Amino acid sequence: MTDVNTLQAAMRLALTRAVPYALALVLSAATGTAMAETYATGSIALLRTGWNSDAFAIVLDTPMHNPAGCPTADGYIAHASRPGYQTFLGMALSAYKAGRTISVVLDDRECFEGRPAMIGINAGPPPPRPAETRTVVLNVSASNENSSHRYFKDIPVIGTFTGHGISCYGGTRSPDDSAGWGQVEGTGHPDGGTDPCASWILRLAFDFDLAPITSVAGSMTIDRAILRYTENALPSAFCALVYTQGGFLVDPLPCWSNGQGVPEEKPDGCVVLRVPDIDWRTLPHDQHMPLTQTTFSKVEPRGAWDVTDLLHQRLNPGLQPPPELGGAVSLGVGYVLVGTPLDTANLSGDDNTRCSSHISDLRLEVTFTVHPDGEPGPIVR
Repeated sequence: MTDVNTLQAAMRLALTRAVPYALALVLSAATGTAMAETYATGSIALLRTGWNSDAFAIVLDTPMHNPAGCPTADGYIAHASRPGYQTFLGMALSAYKAGRTISVVLDDRECFEGRPAMIGINAGPPPPRPAETRTVVLNVSASNENSSHRYFKDIPVIGTFTGHGISCYGGTRSPDDSAGWGQVEGTGHPDGGTDPCASWILRLAFDFDLAPITSVAGSMTIDRAILRYTENALPSAFCALVYTQGGFLVDPLPCWSNGQGVPEEKPDGCVVLRVPDIDWRTLPHDQHMPLTQTTFSKVEPRGAWDVTDLLHQRLNPGLQPPPELGGAVSLGVGYVLVGTPLDTANLSGDDNTRCSSHISDLRLEVTFTVHPDGEPGPIVR
């Protein structure tokens, strides 16, 4: 009996000592496995094949890792004779084409043909493409001239070329690309009389081709939209008076003049930018053109207006205010440059101020940011 008890005690002691030892072996093995690989992360700078060998190597755009101390650390190699080769090759080609960042898993203990051996590849989604800011210049797609005239009558006076409203007619025919306003008192010249003769408003309606913006792939942010043009005085022939009583005479008048009829510069221009509230493309030249309530801010004294908000609304008609906030407003059709008095009812022919201009080089400069990966837009910053 004593021998049996002694044997059992010896076995229990041996087991007690063996279990920690076995556990230590397991932990050691687990630790060794966890430390058996190294991850080299970056974008693929180069894919290199073997020479007459079914193999390839990856070179990343980050410093080379060489955990196994291989003699030729010039890329991470995979060979067809090793497990996972086709999978590695497919993953590498896909990541290279998409520009994805990858992690190449390297064996910490083994080289292959003298190079760090690849045992896996981890790849995430492609990095987001960066936003791109662009500026385009939009050209006019259509335009139409429109004008209003007002003529005054007085008590006719006997004589040649007298009796305003009967004997004088404001030529002010609307030339192409003209806008502004003016009026004539007397003969239109300094000291030429005080009888009111004529007044006029010239309008130039137009719109732009938005295709260079609307055709852009991805969403966008409209950063700034500036409508620009060049403005110069019309030739005097367009502001002439035509006398018919007692003969025929055309008397050219300066189209930029002060109240006395003396020519002067117009550093602030002669027009304001507004929005027609009607399709002006078929509007007769002498028919009234209603305007929306939209106004714009100048960015330069003459020839430049900020239209960012209106362009934003037109590109996003669904963003109109709800009824409880006033509801949708008319966005109008295109744009119009019109003489600052807006209507001949505001011009009584009581002096010789004239501000009639030729408009050229109309353009819309739009700066926008493209978000290729679908960020919300277009929006105004």
